[in-house]
Amino acid sequence: MNKLFFIFLFCSINLFSQNFGYDKVSIETGLGYSIPINNKSSDGSGQFASFSNINIGVRYMFNQKWGIKGDFSYDSFNYKDKGSNHYRVNLAAYYNVGDFFDLNNISNQSVALYSHFGGGITYNNSYIKEVQIGYIPGWERQINVTFGLSPRFRINDHISILTDWTNIIAMRQHFYYSGEEIVSGGKIGKIGFHMTFNLGISFSIGENVDHADFY
Repeated sequence: MNKLFFIFLFCSINLFSQNFGYDKVSIETGLGYSIPINNKSSDGSGQFASFSNINIGVRYMFNQKWGIKGDFSYDSFNYKDKGSNHYRVNLAAYYNVGDFFDLNNISNQSVALYSHFGGGITYNNSYIKEVQIGYIPGWERQINVTFGLSPRFRINDHISILTDWTNIIAMRQHFYYSGEEIVSGGKIGKIGFHMTFNLGISFSIGENVDHADFY
């Protein structure tokens, strides 16, 4: 999985780093807080929220309003001897909602606000090795849907600070965030849901002074 991501990263930079008057490609990374909202544990107890979210991705802007981002995220939910690790690969569409408020001009090309919506695949690893949902004990594959908001604050020509709020809906969840099996879920499983709050840095790739975010 990691090899495929870095191949995607390399190809994106080489294919899309062209001169359009403003840069369209950025590499983004961040750290954050992960909070399970439902299906936290079998009895609802335990503090499984933690500063565990890691995210790295590549974003390409088709123009100043629309773009796409492919990323890899990691979340860890643990409390005492229970928990699970989540490895997520996602592709999302980005839309510049700041245009509605003329945010770029008001902020003198220093603040941008994006909404995003996407989907992907999550591989979950339970701390409880006796849990066997698929072929490999302790592991499960899920389909996820994501949506959220991402404000950005320009530091210089190529670097901006990003903040991000993402909601992750997990389809066909067969064990809780605690790693315990959801016995009542049956073959279809249940729908899981957690949030991440992220702080990171965006590096624009190219030779132009401006990026599409602040052009």
